[in-house]
Amino acid sequence: MKNIKFLVAAVALCSALSSFLQATPVVSPISYAFVDNAAFQNGLTFSGNITTDGTLGALNVGNILSIEWTIMNTSTSTLIATTSNPTFSFGGVFASATQITLPVPPSFSSSINISHPTGQGQVYWQRSAETDFGDFVSPSQDYYAAQNPTSSSTPWWQQVVNAAPLNLQSNPDGAWIIAEVPVAVPEPSTYGLVFSGLTLAVVALRRRKSKQA
Repeated sequence: MKNIKFLVAAVALCSALSSFLQATPVVSPISYAFVDNAAFQNGLTFSGNITTDGTLGALNVGNILSIEWTIMNTSTSTLIATTSNPTFSFGGVFASATQITLPVPPSFSSSINISHPTGQGQVYWQRSAETDFGDFVSPSQDYYAAQNPTSSSTPWWQQVVNAAPLNLQSNPDGAWIIAEVPVAVPEPSTYGLVFSGLTLAVVALRRRKSKQA
């Protein structure tokens, strides 16, 4: 029984040490990678990063340290547009330690608009709640688009859904996931440490058994 307890304790210690080494503490700033909603982008890919000052909860323009985005046509390996530190506006946007989200607004609208500083395109997310203006009711609307500056009538992509959600990548509560902190891949040294710890535990257990024999 003592040997089993010793082995369990050793495994638990190795697991705790591995988790400690892999853990990424929430510190300022936080860098999130934009989500690529490929099914809604006319065959184009969208990538980039948004870095905040580490604020959790509602975000405003002052919380954003930098933004960069790129639109590519991967089938032809053609760069469509790219920008670093564009102009942008926010409303109703929230950040957690792992995600930036655009929830379903309780009233009026929430949006993110990220524009190239010299007018060379913009990426736009908007969610509008159903609104009763008295003489008419405006239905809810979800809008996701990337505007082509050379032709306003032919955007790179444009998705509009009225009175129903647009199924971009979302959380269970319906909030669109705009960007996420990339999942850390454990270093090979971490696996080596765990293996070494288990090996030492087995060796120690065998020695205890040989002494008792």
